[in-house]
Amino acid sequence: LLLLLLLLLLLLLLLLLLLLLLLLLLLLLLLLLLLLLLLLLLLLLLLLLLLLLLLLLLLLLLLLLLLLLLLLLLLLLLLLLLLLLLLLLLLLLLLLLLLLLLLLLLLLLLLLLLLLLLLILLLLLLLLLLLANPDRPFFGAVCLRTLFCLALIVCVAWSL
Repeated sequence: LLLLLLLLLLLLLLLLLLLLLLLLLLLLLLLLLLLLLLLLLLLLLLLLLLLLLLLLLLLLLLLLLLLLLLLLLLLLLLLLLLLLLLLLLLLLLLLLLLLLLLLLLLLLLLLLLLLLLLLILLLLLLLLLLLANPDRPFFGAVCLRTLFCLALIVCVAWSL
């Protein structure tokens, strides 16, 4: 009976040991599963972070492209404004040149009219001299002398 009891006790102890081993194995498995889950969560978090970084980089690139496009548009607008200003300045210069040419033409016309008036006055003076002294001797020489003096006066006035 004692032997049987001892055998039973040994069996019970063995069973308890087996149960303890099984429990330990279960605990180890649970720990491994928890570690795997944690690793998966960490991987997912890293992937999400990488995706967020990629999205941020794409947004930054898009913003830089938009800024470059805006700068290019501003430069084009400035160039167009400069070209328009240059065209306006050229047109103003052309208008000023045309006005100067017109003024010169008007001055030339006025000078020609003055010369014509002086010639008409000379002819009238000659006619008056001829009508006033028709029978005077050396009248031709006097007329020539007066013509020469008047021509000198006209030349001096023209040079002034």
